[in-house]
Amino acid sequence: MRSVAEGALQRVERALDLAYVRREPAIDRRCQCGGRIEVYGGAGTDPVAQCGVWGAFWTDRGVVAA
Repeated sequence: MRSVAEGALQRVERALDLAYVRREPAIDRRCQCGGRIEVYGGAGTDPVAQCGVWGAFWTDRGVVAA
């Protein structure tokens, strides 16, 4: 069970983008191979998307690795 302080800290970190997080996008977008795409970033880093099947990474600069 979380304490009130832990819950408050997590909400502040999310609101200020201080925490590095990994999550699935709110809309269900699939990779061309059918894999689920996860998005992660935060804490001052650029967001990155990754296919869960073949591992391709996308950034604002395009595909990084496949």
